[in-house]
Amino acid sequence: MCMDLQKIMRNRKQFLALTTLHVEEFEELLLYFSSRWRKFIKHFNFRRKRRKKPLTGNQIDNATRLLKTDEEKLFFILYFFKNGHLQESIAAQFDMNQGQVSRWIKILMPLLEKSIIDLHLQPARSMPELVKLFRNRQRENNLSNCESAESLHLDATERTIQRNLDYDAQEQDYSGKKGTHTVKNSVVNDEYQFIHFAGLTSPGPTSDKKMADLEIPDFSMLKKWNLWLSKDKGYQAYRPKGVHLLEPFKAARNKPLSKDQKEYNSWISSIRIVGEHVMSGIKRCRIVKDELRYFSSTFRDKIFFVACGLHNFRVTRRKNTYNQGALRVRARINLNFSDT
Repeated sequence: MCMDLQKIMRNRKQFLALTTLHVEEFEELLLYFSSRWRKFIKHFNFRRKRRKKPLTGNQIDNATRLLKTDEEKLFFILYFFKNGHLQESIAAQFDMNQGQVSRWIKILMPLLEKSIIDLHLQPARSMPELVKLFRNRQRENNLSNCESAESLHLDATERTIQRNLDYDAQEQDYSGKKGTHTVKNSVVNDEYQFIHFAGLTSPGPTSDKKMADLEIPDFSMLKKWNLWLSKDKGYQAYRPKGVHLLEPFKAARNKPLSKDQKEYNSWISSIRIVGEHVMSGIKRCRIVKDELRYFSSTFRDKIFFVACGLHNFRVTRRKNTYNQGALRVRARINLNFSDT
């Protein structure tokens, strides 16, 4: 490994810029990641083929030729998420060739994903899973270490992808809104920026409402928590049961909004700004923000899932940083609208 990891870790600002994590957060995540690595290498080789005979403890502890320590392995995959699209560039920085970089990514990314699940920080991918995880996370001292939520905020985010060479595929991926080829995901977060739900990756032209109707059609199972759900104008006809809806007014042709309606929309926007912070938090991993160079739909989806998990990890470990204004948002939502 060309980079001196111990030197980088002593420079806290540089380490944060390269991994999105503070050193203490990295060390906490390392405990779970190391456990997952040991389980993997015991039963599988570097080609991800099952071994005929599991390794012994001493064999597991033997250093690998590349990325010798568990710290270097975790740093490598976090660096890939924060900075990496060009594998040749990563290869030069970690003293590998491009094929070795690709192989390590395919080995380590599932381990990072499982580590996030071990920490109970994963977003749900289906409605039954959302109900199960949300129920557990509403309890005090829950395993996710997140706050009890009073509101949910629904939005969708698009990621730019490379243009496909197939003309039919180009048409399916082209987003008129962005003017380029994209994929998109639905995201549901609370007022503390914790992501409770991340929808499956869909083609860019898919409407936000259509994704919501398919993935989260009803919140009736969450009714007892008396939640508010805010949404933007892209979800005008989306009216799920089980939550109180907060949605902006939409002007019609020759029917402009009144002054009161505009003020109400501004109030909704002041609440929904937390969703914009969430999107920027996810895209701290530049592999999500920059043009996606991978064509595998499964890989594209896993990248977004892990990026959401890393965002949840940062949110729950940096409450003083991320939760400023959360009480103000809760106060706004809990207004008695009958008195206004």
